[in-house]
Amino acid sequence: MRFSFAIPIATPQRTENVVISGADGKVTDISDVSFPGSAGKLCHRVSVFMSPLNVHVNRAPVGGEVTMVEHTAGEFRAAFRDDASEHNERNLIAMTDASGRMFGMMQVAGYLARRIVLPAPRA
Repeated sequence: MRFSFAIPIATPQRTENVVISGADGKVTDISDVSFPGSAGKLCHRVSVFMSPLNVHVNRAPVGGEVTMVEHTAGEFRAAFRDDASEHNERNLIAMTDASGRMFGMMQVAGYLARRIVLPAPRA
């Protein structure tokens, strides 16, 4: 692994039908939940808690196209709480892969990490 400006540059092998972790941290929950804004359509959710010691950079978990970015203003409760993803400030990023499958990544701010910065798409 190479480092640049204290951000590790991960270059995982991209394999079809494999979803990589979008964040460095600890997996705290794997469950089926309703995909936000999908009228009850279920999806698999993998929750990754990023401690203050983790590098707070997210990566695309799959290759594909970003189809939606939805920001929701909210509170700044402790990120490890179960209800943080419902009440805290957050971004929902929806992606579609080459096979047409939909994936979502939600970034949730917390008590310490109170900002979510999503860079503008590259041309």
